[in-house]
Amino acid sequence: MDIIDSHVHFIDLARGNYAWLQPQNAPLWPDKALIQRSVTQADLQLTGPLSIRGLVHIEAGFDNQQPWREIDYLEQTVSLPMRSVGGITLTEQKADYVLDQLQQYRSVVGVRHILDEQATRVLANTLAQRHMASLAARGLHFEAQLPATDTPGVDLLCEQLSRHSLRCIVNHAGFPPLPAQSRAFAADDTLYQLWLANMAKLAAHELCAVKVSGFEMLSDKRTLDTQYISRVINDLVNMFSPARVMLAGNFPLCLLATTYRHTWQTYLQSCPAQYQQALCHDNAAQWYGFTPRLA
Repeated sequence: MDIIDSHVHFIDLARGNYAWLQPQNAPLWPDKALIQRSVTQADLQLTGPLSIRGLVHIEAGFDNQQPWREIDYLEQTVSLPMRSVGGITLTEQKADYVLDQLQQYRSVVGVRHILDEQATRVLANTLAQRHMASLAARGLHFEAQLPATDTPGVDLLCEQLSRHSLRCIVNHAGFPPLPAQSRAFAADDTLYQLWLANMAKLAAHELCAVKVSGFEMLSDKRTLDTQYISRVINDLVNMFSPARVMLAGNFPLCLLATTYRHTWQTYLQSCPAQYQQALCHDNAAQWYGFTPRLA
């Protein structure tokens, strides 16, 4: 199975800042030490029948003040076919200048401002809305990272997507709530139903896709439940269609739960066979602009 991993982070502690990896800074995970190290393309270890054919690097906080420095580092060190998503702070005046700098690099296709619990504050900001319009005008897409259980945040995001015809890719499946402890499935779980309803709002936008990843961040137990992941994949495919869903490794954060290889094995075990080619390779090639098509 050929894979384009659409959500990867490389880390060079000797060159970058990575404030979020410092032990005193959030996230205050007790096991954060597992990922407090430099990682490169050489660490993406897969064995047959899995093969990495390309990757999408998502900003990792290399330098939040000059995020183009991360892209410069990547384009010097990554040899696999690569597309990159740069960091940005949408609420800052200098955001357009940052976009100017990022667009000087051939691999850049989009940007990410991590919304998380601040989605409503950021997306309601007039300056941020102006910069969202600028993204669309420049042909860049927005990587949206927020919990889809945040109804006001999702509604504001949908408003921006409609207003500007902005391409958007939702990170980490919108953080689907884990099932209640007493149930194997979340089918009647209130929070899961809220997540479903809000993901359906995003799926109504044809320029919006979603990446399935990040399950290791949903709980400090760091478990990958194939039954639960399968449910999430099928629900998203039903909402977004098989052409707008991607599987992604979230390396190196996946190491909090298991190896990179086992992460992908788990996803393949959880994904219906008829969708695997699209979700592992073809959709990432399309949405992130890998051309010519990778065989």
